[in-house]
Amino acid sequence: MVAVREARKLYRVHYLQCFWWARPDLVVGAKDVPWVADGLRKHGGRDAWRAAARLEQMLRPQPA
Repeated sequence: MVAVREARKLYRVHYLQCFWWARPDLVVGAKDVPWVADGLRKHGGRDAWRAAARLEQMLRPQPA
């Protein structure tokens, strides 16, 4: 799933700023994607906030 791959990347990139309290070797799964987006929004800067918006957009069901 593209959202999981993107969340894993964002977790690694923004680890020190947003997720410093979590395990550095955490394997982000599908159930963790909303948690990553929430952490980016709460603790990140402008770039992290925009990345969270893109990540959340990937989670929305696409109209048929």
